[in-house]
Formats: sequence, structure tokens, C-alpha cells
Amino acid sequence: MSTQTVFYIMAGVMAVCFVVALIWSPSGRMEEIVLDGGEDETG
Repeated sequence: MSTQTVFYIMAGVMAVCFVVALIWSPSGRMEEIVLDGGEDETG
């Protein structure tokens, strides 16, 4: 019984996270960032 409750709660949390990401994420594709020779890949 408690496993089923946890499963449903986690499914609800994942659904809410999906809706939030769908609404507030920018649309379109990400632009590729090209590093020049002066920077390393770690940032």
C-alpha cells in the first residue's frame, strides 16, 4: 500500500516538473557554442 502511494506521488511530481519545464523553457534549438583557442573546455 505505501509503495503504491509513493509511486503515485513521484509520478505526480514528475508530471508537474514536466509541465513547468514545458511552460518556462525557451522554445527552439540551442545554439552551438564554439570556443576560441584562448579558452579551455572546462569553463
